[in-house]
Amino acid sequence: TLGQWSLSTTFAFKRLTTKKHSSDISVEAQKESVARGPVENISQSVAQPIRRRWVQDKKPVTYSLKDVASHDMPQDCWIIIKEKVYDVSTFAEQHPGGTVINTYFGRDATDVFSTFHASTSWKILQNFYIGNLVREEPTLELLKEYRELRALFLREQLFKSSKSYYLFKTLINVSIVATSIAIISLYKSYRAVLLSA
Repeated sequence: TLGQWSLSTTFAFKRLTTKKHSSDISVEAQKESVARGPVENISQSVAQPIRRRWVQDKKPVTYSLKDVASHDMPQDCWIIIKEKVYDVSTFAEQHPGGTVINTYFGRDATDVFSTFHASTSWKILQNFYIGNLVREEPTLELLKEYRELRALFLREQLFKSSKSYYLFKTLINVSIVATSIAIISLYKSYRAVLLSA
């Protein structure tokens, strides 16, 4: 073995660069591991994304805001979320929210990500983790105020919608339309049409 990588793992890693499906690679790696003798959990190693395996094998790297800011191009883009740095270069084009992610390349996207993404998005995000952020300067006052405001909204439960409120608003709109139709059909005059509008 070379460090933590065995010879079989190295062969499996080379196969990941070919055009075969990962399931075919996993089966081949298992067959080779039986032929070569016991090797540490090759099938699991091959099944993991390369980037994730690389991150797990290395100690967390630290980056400054300046380091992250230099990666602000579509082909090389990093973002910061909760003091962690993520390389989303391979994901940016597939982002379900469209190109809005481009505005946060090389910047802190913590508040926007927290506001507009479901809890399942956090799991997906972990695949792109590359290191931690080291802040040289304190968090901007505006960001602190925004976070305090968000905490207040959460305490007041302002993000929870009331179904009865929307039902009430729908009934009001339906009653306005019904009243307008009734006025037009009863009076059948130009004034009635203007009044109902």
